Amino acid sequence: MTIEKASHESVVLDRIDGLLASFRPSHLGFGQHGPDAPVMFEQRTSAAFYWLGWKMEQSQVLEMKRIYQRVDHYYSNFFSLLSFILDDVAEASRGGVRQTLLGERIRIDMEKILTDTRSYLDAVYQLVLFLQPPDDIDMAIPKRRRDSFGVFAESYDPNEHRFQPPLSLLCELVPWGLSIRKLRDNYIHNAHQGLVFYGDGELYFDVNLRRRLTGKPVLRTLPNEFYVKDNPNNLIYLEKLIVYSTVPVCALDQALGHYLAADLQTTIEDKSNLTSWRIMPEYYTILAKHRDMLNSAIYRVAYDF
Repeated sequence: MTIEKASHESVVLDRIDGLLASFRPSHLGFGQHGPDAPVMFEQRTSAAFYWLGWKMEQSQVLEMKRIYQRVDHYYSNFFSLLSFILDDVAEASRGGVRQTLLGERIRIDMEKILTDTRSYLDAVYQLVLFLQPPDDIDMAIPKRRRDSFGVFAESYDPNEHRFQPPLSLLCELVPWGLSIRKLRDNYIHNAHQGLVFYGDGELYFDVNLRRRLTGKPVLRTLPNEFYVKDNPNNLIYLEKLIVYSTVPVCALDQALGHYLAADLQTTIEDKSNLTSWRIMPEYYTILAKHRDMLNSAIYRVAYDF
């Protein structure tokens, strides 16, 4: 199958800068939110793939569906876990006797969402390789680097080869993807222990409690936006880490869906069918609160957690 090159309006990192604009009011009201509150988040890839199936041969449809089912599985898990985390954050921020238990649940769910994010990136990598023009990958990506996005990212050098879309979209997230992989692997393989705790009206996250307990100084390895200002303990705001860990997934979904939709719009009259919506009022609230984290420059660098 060949998809024509599309001139998409924006790339992934650009969409991080403007992610708040992806939310729309439901006009029906939702919980404590009024009808004009921006509670619906735009999703593009799932809708685009639904319509893409009508343009492909049956054998291609089956292969694409097999690959995309993995993408959709981890994408759905990602948003379920994000909803659990945001709900627990809201309750823990109010204080109360369940605060310690909620902190433990947030810590475990953060480890799980990092794991599913890594799996999501691997699945998207397989998907874009399936859609990529063969002549763009045959010489540039050895077969040993085609199974895992992490393996590809570790040796990716943008100065050696500039890929066409859609792989170019995923390449933008190489620094962030390596950071997420490092953080996740520290928990899964190196027995690092996170800690969520409450103080001064905020929730904080220690990415490696064991390191702090050794008495060695905890250095700032992330941008200053993550940390409590003028605090020598270098405490990380939990909500900012949540934003950092999640917004590239949303931006990638929109950019990839837009790329696919650009090809589909020539054959589908009802262009409203090329997007779908997810109700996420709590997510809008946390993004609006931490607008400083919607800065694409933060995601252009790999960090050592």
